[in-house]
Amino acid sequence: MTQNELTKLTRAAFNDMCRDFSSALADRGFTKTKTRLWIRISQGTIDVISLFREGSSCGAPIGGRLDIRLNSSNRKPGDTTEFLALIGPQSDVARTRSGKYHLAFNVKSRHMYDRCLTDLVRFIDDECEPWFREIHDSTDGTSIDISDETRKALGIKPSLWPSRGT
Repeated sequence: MTQNELTKLTRAAFNDMCRDFSSALADRGFTKTKTRLWIRISQGTIDVISLFREGSSCGAPIGGRLDIRLNSSNRKPGDTTEFLALIGPQSDVARTRSGKYHLAFNVKSRHMYDRCLTDLVRFIDDECEPWFREIHDSTDGTSIDISDETRKALGIKPSLWPSRGT
């Protein structure tokens, strides 16, 4: 298999995972806003989940293994920061080993694909949701206008934020 073929296969496999992950997150109130970004607007805050392909900044994939990193964050709607700060639970090596999360699969055979999807969702339920609840419990739940910077950073369309008429 050529490197170009492996790159295309990896991209397709990751896109398939993101599609299936979107379906699972929809049950938890999340909406996909960008290629690998999901948000949930609740209690005056915005919960954020993002997926990354491990090693994607290093160029083309090596072998047929796709390792996925999950990051979470939370943002106040009025925040004017133009970037997304990843401040919540992340699927780092220590956390995934201790929780026995398997966040990888073979892009050629799709071996461990279902396990990876299940464990991504389990990571959300076990690690991210309790963290999101703590933030929700500490806010007053007041709905406030979303800033243009937050809208752009998170890819939020006007229809997702009911308190703003633009």
